[in-house]
Amino acid sequence: TETGMELNLGIRQWLGPQLEVGGKVGYTSIDSEEDWIGSAYARFHSTELFSIGGEARINDTYGDQLMFTTRFKF
Repeated sequence: TETGMELNLGIRQWLGPQLEVGGKVGYTSIDSEEDWIGSAYARFHSTELFSIGGEARINDTYGDQLMFTTRFKF
């Protein structure tokens, strides 16, 4: 079996009433493999119940990724 740990530290900030930005850095250690991860995102809140955004992840474990995100509050 593979055992390990992951540690993340992130920050987010509102740049206006509808725009949120943020990022995080992290460290993973599984068995003898150690990797660093990082991400940055921006999210536009069109209403109090819905937002859209984009995120870029720099990830040694899974490879670099670009994502389109949505958030629904219900």
